[in-house]
Amino acid sequence: PERMISLITEELVKRGHDVTLFASGDSKTRAKLVSVTKRATGTDPKIGFTPTRPHVPYEYLLSSKCYQMAKKGYFDIIHSHFDFPSAFFAPLVKTPTVSTLHSPLLGTRKFILSHFKDIQYYISISNAQRKPLPDLNYAATIYHGLELKKIPFSKSSENYLVATGRIHPCKGIKEAIQIAKRINLKLILMGSHGDDEYWKKDIQPHIDNKQIIYKGLLPQKEMFKIIKKSRVYILPLQWEEPFGLTFVESMACGTPVIAFDRG
Repeated sequence: PERMISLITEELVKRGHDVTLFASGDSKTRAKLVSVTKRATGTDPKIGFTPTRPHVPYEYLLSSKCYQMAKKGYFDIIHSHFDFPSAFFAPLVKTPTVSTLHSPLLGTRKFILSHFKDIQYYISISNAQRKPLPDLNYAATIYHGLELKKIPFSKSSENYLVATGRIHPCKGIKEAIQIAKRINLKLILMGSHGDDEYWKKDIQPHIDNKQIIYKGLLPQKEMFKIIKKSRVYILPLQWEEPFGLTFVESMACGTPVIAFDRG
């Protein structure tokens, strides 16, 4: 989501629009920046992303600031990437909200948004994403885009697999490790992880830095260098993937994708 927000924000500024970005204080943008934290909550050891979700109140605080400014007439439109908070705040102001949905419409998210079907305009990132809640007030389906000039393409490959993204059960990282071991190929993992049972039990014990290699959360340039040389990008999804940005990034590098037909 952050990548998409940045691309949209910078292009709107480039086209001459007056944009206010509500994000962490360390965000790099040409828009007017409004923050409630000096750095991204996910990288702040005092906050972080843990099972108790201490970052969530900061997200609500940031959303509240946005809608307080909207109430004073600052904006023509609010583009939300927080479907929950903006659904709660949107009815309280006259400024229309359009919300881009980044997650599957399941569980608590489905229940809450079913109470706010017409409060916001909604952007789905794939048509498949709409299935659990087909009667939301959808304005459009808009697929994620890429800056292709910043993605290196390679026609050649080396004999290893790669998987990127959150180290989470929904992404099938455990299954990717099982596949790599079964076919006896090296697997390079890249992405963030929580210090949770899934990481400690199902992933970390298999990382030997010989066959199963974990590179952590790399800068985008470094990540693309590894992807473009890999034999295949593999992601055995365990959920209904709303879009899968990493799939199109891999194909833009010239690397074929193997994944389940989900979402």
